[in-house]
Amino acid sequence: MTNALPIGHILQNEYKIERILGAGGFGITYLARDINLNYLVVIKEFLPQDMAARDQSRINVTPFTKDTKSYDHLLKRFSEEAQLLAKMRHPNIVKVIRFFKANNTAYFVMEYAEGETLKEYLQRHKTLNEEEILAIMMPILEGAKYVHEQGFLHRDIAPDNIYLTKKGMPILIDFGAARDAIAEESKNISSIVKEGYSSPEQYTINNKQNASSDIYALGAVFYRLITGKVPTNAPQRQTALLNDEADPIGDISKEYEGKYSPQLLHAVKKALNIRATDRFPSVSSFQKALTGASIVDSRPGPTSRHIGSAPEKENSDIDKKNNNGLIAAFIVVLFLLLAGIGYVYMNQGTPQTQVSQSSAATPTVESVTVPADTKNEELERTKRELEELKRKQAEAEKQRQLEIERQKQQAEAERLRKEREEIEKLKEEKARAQREELERLRREKAERERQAAANIPREKVISFSENGIDIHLTYPSVVRAGQKFTISAKMTNKYGTAKQGGLTLSFPDMISIPGRSLQNSFSRIDGYSYPQKIWNKQARRARPATYFMVEGWQSKPWRYGQTKYFTVELTAPSNLTELKVNVRGVLWIRNKHDLREIPSSSYIYDQQGFAVKQFTIKIK
Repeated sequence: MTNALPIGHILQNEYKIERILGAGGFGITYLARDINLNYLVVIKEFLPQDMAARDQSRINVTPFTKDTKSYDHLLKRFSEEAQLLAKMRHPNIVKVIRFFKANNTAYFVMEYAEGETLKEYLQRHKTLNEEEILAIMMPILEGAKYVHEQGFLHRDIAPDNIYLTKKGMPILIDFGAARDAIAEESKNISSIVKEGYSSPEQYTINNKQNASSDIYALGAVFYRLITGKVPTNAPQRQTALLNDEADPIGDISKEYEGKYSPQLLHAVKKALNIRATDRFPSVSSFQKALTGASIVDSRPGPTSRHIGSAPEKENSDIDKKNNNGLIAAFIVVLFLLLAGIGYVYMNQGTPQTQVSQSSAATPTVESVTVPADTKNEELERTKRELEELKRKQAEAEKQRQLEIERQKQQAEAERLRKEREEIEKLKEEKARAQREELERLRREKAERERQAAANIPREKVISFSENGIDIHLTYPSVVRAGQKFTISAKMTNKYGTAKQGGLTLSFPDMISIPGRSLQNSFSRIDGYSYPQKIWNKQARRARPATYFMVEGWQSKPWRYGQTKYFTVELTAPSNLTELKVNVRGVLWIRNKHDLREIPSSSYIYDQQGFAVKQFTIKIK
């Protein structure tokens, strides 16, 4: 990444950059190490890509000329975001531990916890079951609620801004304050919205936002975890609804009925309403809806519908036992009531004389009569109570069956989760086995090449002297086709002072050979195809031929006893089994008795010194 700080750079004599974690339109995030305390931190650097870039030092940040004022304003907003986060103290909110300015920009330092973003996690897991969803999102809702209670909004809730630590703690990161400032300065909405997750009101600059804007984004994350798809962006949904067309995201409460609990689906549907007033007014109400405490149906109507969660199995059994006890008690009361009514009725039918006789023997007791209407009302009331008890018992049984079904679904989801984990594990083991096999083959190939190289003989050395010229050569006796090899040559003048001279290596079977000079003490060294006149002794005439030649030439005076040398690297041809090499040493020497006036640049001399030798390099 060209605009990032170099790996290994040290900030403030305290933080060493170890790697780049990510980059966006307004900043770069690094993993760094505190070199004093030896622990990892995350550093966020302010660097809006459209307004500034690094200078030639690759360290300092320089704003573009036309954007200087905007850059200073955004830098201030970036600082405000750092101050905002520094005040936050919540286990599900990223913690800022330091802020500083350097390199004409600003940085804030955050705690580092090993893990990955929810976006990275979802690349391996397309959808999650309800238990997994709530385990991630309920703590995030707690973090968002805390942010709102402090009087702030997040403005950029999405899977790439939810961090999952290895210890299982979800954390809300990367607030959108700086992005809002960028939108204000550039009037460019695309710099702040996140397709599928930003609320409709975020697509208009200076539009009023409140807690429901974050709630829309939270609902969009829930939608992604349930369906495996990013929701259609808000403007497209608005256009469809205005044209009386179906909502592009569909009706999640119907499409996924039976796979997830009704309270979860209805809560997510309500959070994703286009109109802000139709969403939950606060995160707390969203949380209550998810847990089934109280959910108000978002559909219009004279009354609101409440959706509750199914009771726990233990409570269902207790309710069932209590209802059975109440039914038994009412049956006993009904029996006693009927017996009392029958007794009164029989007394009403006894002759008055009997009553008079008994009244003489015992104290008078006023007779009690029960009207027929009262009896009927009592019977009707008792029947209604019995029917209500039966209805409650049936409802409790229905809830118990629903709970059993929910537990079955959870068990099936757990089985599928374990099955997915087992498949992932098998895939990883297979990939690891493939990597190990490739590594084994690579090692075997390297070992074969090493052994082959070890079987090639060492370099060969030849030395010879002829006509006052000493030549010393070092070359390999055998090379492989395509292998690079070196030839080192030295020539010593033992004849006398020469005006010029040279040492050449000619390859009669080759027109050209790839190569280069490694060392040289001659005035120049060349390698070229050369039209050379070769003397034919039988025909007693010269004929032209072309071959490749490497020549080291001394164009200045070459004193007696002086040595010149060169080393060249060449590539062995693949079309030959052996490479013939002719070595020739030449000294151009003027006869001291020749008094003719000859230009100093002339090659006409009376006397020449030659030394010639041929050797062969085998090619495998």
